[in-house]
Amino acid sequence: MSPASEQTASLSALRHIIHTSAAVLEKHPNMLRTYTLSMLSSDEFVRDQRLLTKGSLGWGPPPGVEREDWDTMIDYMDKVYWAGLLRWTYGQMDYADIARDVDGIATICAKALGIFDR
Repeated sequence: MSPASEQTASLSALRHIIHTSAAVLEKHPNMLRTYTLSMLSSDEFVRDQRLLTKGSLGWGPPPGVEREDWDTMIDYMDKVYWAGLLRWTYGQMDYADIARDVDGIATICAKALGIFDR
């Protein structure tokens, strides 16, 4: 089992990662604004808007979780994260709210797909 799989072996562990990551990223607001604005002009990003699944996090499905189910959940988390990051960049949302929304969609997806319940 990879370290990423060990870290995401439960829903509570995944939720902890989301909120810990948010706290770290919130400390670098200029970097995040620059990143978001640069991604808006990236042709590659327009083709593939996934942020969390680009491999930088190394999140693979934990043991017993179907790859398709895991990818579906991460895809929805990506969409919620990107929408929140745009709103945060333009001063419409606090970064803690982004984490709350990503946590919420992760929780809903995990429960609907039976992830971590097996």
